[in-house]
Amino acid sequence: MKKKKKTLKKKRVQALPERNKYQSLTHVSDILWHFIGPKEFEDNSYLKALKRLESYISKSCDKITLKPYVVDSNFYERVLHFNQTKLGSAVSAKDIKAYQVHEPKAVCFCDIPISHLPLHMKHYGEIGIGIRRRVITQKTEMAIMPVRYFPLLSQDQLKIGQNILWKYKGRKIILDKYTKIPTNLNEAFSPPADHNSELFEQIYQEREWRTVSAVEFTLEELAFILLPSKELITANKFPKLSKLLDNRIGLIIADDLFRQLAHDSDSRGAE
Repeated sequence: MKKKKKTLKKKRVQALPERNKYQSLTHVSDILWHFIGPKEFEDNSYLKALKRLESYISKSCDKITLKPYVVDSNFYERVLHFNQTKLGSAVSAKDIKAYQVHEPKAVCFCDIPISHLPLHMKHYGEIGIGIRRRVITQKTEMAIMPVRYFPLLSQDQLKIGQNILWKYKGRKIILDKYTKIPTNLNEAFSPPADHNSELFEQIYQEREWRTVSAVEFTLEELAFILLPSKELITANKFPKLSKLLDNRIGLIIADDLFRQLAHDSDSRGAE
């Protein structure tokens, strides 16, 4: 009688789940933030910014609409300074050539993790809303796109981006709606305050997304509201904001973030 050969069954090896390669990157945010200015608050209060936020909310409190602030003009105007001296040499008035830069006003969002918000709030205030990135990317009709930062270094490079990143004629540069350039190219040079000039490091840290049209979000699409303090919101002064907070929308208090930042800094110093 023939003996049957034993067949060894191969053990099935279960595939390990693929590791999320972005999981440990703290600079990648799931939330895009829209800040409600102004940077300097009237009479050291937040009343003006809170009124603006209240006005964005519909009467039925079921949606929020953001629009570019175009009361005075459709553009931000800045002065771009070209430094014609050699690196390391002194800057004189005759070495500076100035261009008028027009940047279209837009609804802006910042790609910043929550833990990094305190640094940004020092410049843009402590009032804003947070929308999940996937909500924004799925709403293609809103045309909210990442900004293209171009570290413009010379007058010759103006020709590279002509009709693509900007349009220029003479001493006037009109930027494309998704383009941002520095308007101060030399840290050693201090332009007049009314020139609104910015270094590349200043604009790049915003990690901005933007659109030049109005955008609308439902209550369900709103992830967070950022406020200096919940005590500022009362039903009689801000009825629509109060209703939003009652709907269990995520609330982040700016003071808590600043305290956490100070605590982390002290902890590192004690090590």
